[in-house]
Amino acid sequence: MKNGGSAFPILDTTHASDINSLACIEGGMTLLDYFAGQTLVGLLSFYNKSSPETISPKALAEKSYWIAKAMIDIKAELTREKETEEKR
Repeated sequence: MKNGGSAFPILDTTHASDINSLACIEGGMTLLDYFAGQTLVGLLSFYNKSSPETISPKALAEKSYWIAKAMIDIKAELTREKETEEKR
């Protein structure tokens, strides 16, 4: 599964002699995890205030990652479309 890369990449400046040769270090929280966390906040707000039904923590996590995965997929699709338009 694609995870969108790092949500907060860190610049590796240890071997960089100029600004053009900086590289990002992957690691930490992925963009998928970040999107899922943000989605979870919204779902908790909805289920705590608007819905009389109860939902299990596992179901909330599954819904959060399901929505986050859709966000990653759409982001990739939009990026491909933009790159295609820029090549024209």
